[in-house]
Amino acid sequence: IADAVQGRLLCDTYLSAKELLNETTYSLTNLAATCLKTNRTEIEPVDIPAWFQSDETIVRLAKSTLFDAELVQRLLFRLQALPLTAQLTNIAGNLWSHTLRSNRAERTEYLLLHEFHQLKYLKPEKRRFSKKNSNAKSKAKYSGGLVLEPKRGLYDSFILLLDFNSLYPSIIQEYNLCFTTIDEWSNFAAAAAEGEETESAALPPIPDSSIEVGVLPRVIKSLVDRRRAVKRLLKQESNAEKKGELDIRQKA
Repeated sequence: IADAVQGRLLCDTYLSAKELLNETTYSLTNLAATCLKTNRTEIEPVDIPAWFQSDETIVRLAKSTLFDAELVQRLLFRLQALPLTAQLTNIAGNLWSHTLRSNRAERTEYLLLHEFHQLKYLKPEKRRFSKKNSNAKSKAKYSGGLVLEPKRGLYDSFILLLDFNSLYPSIIQEYNLCFTTIDEWSNFAAAAAEGEETESAALPPIPDSSIEVGVLPRVIKSLVDRRRAVKRLLKQESNAEKKGELDIRQKA
């Protein structure tokens, strides 16, 4: 499909829903029920020939197809996929068509590339790994965190829940972790890429507090501060239309 619409924006609501929603299944029937509060009749592909037996069933099949198209459009507006991806593209500086494909890694890459370009850094060429190197890379071992199985029963004491997705940016900012502040990081990454044992290898030391704030912590701080500012405006805003616009900005 992408080849047939070269030069045009292609919004796949399935991909948008997977990125923006937290559902167990992302079928149109399920999304119509959970997001649009609408019931949808599922027609299996193997049953379609049976719908061509009479004029009445053909008309019903056509109406069902039109209804599916309407559901997809309503889902697009419900997710605010176009304005949200446009906002993400403005922040990251990549192509809008690529953002619509839910390519998070590319957005992060472009965001950092633009920041390094402003600081007059010359970026190295992207390394291409052959199959031989990729197999070696997959063998690299790291000691992960200890996972404890939860105990069944009624808890009568406090339980501490740590959100590690939010914790990682905080750690990066707290200890000034960046490609520009850790000299030994390149050697450590190269050893991992070559498949050398890294489980027992010492991690690079934490940067000294006297070192200037790196690019990565600065970018993360700017994104966090921007979201906090928008959230403050969102709490104060009473106009429904403006609240919708602010909600898009804070999601980005």
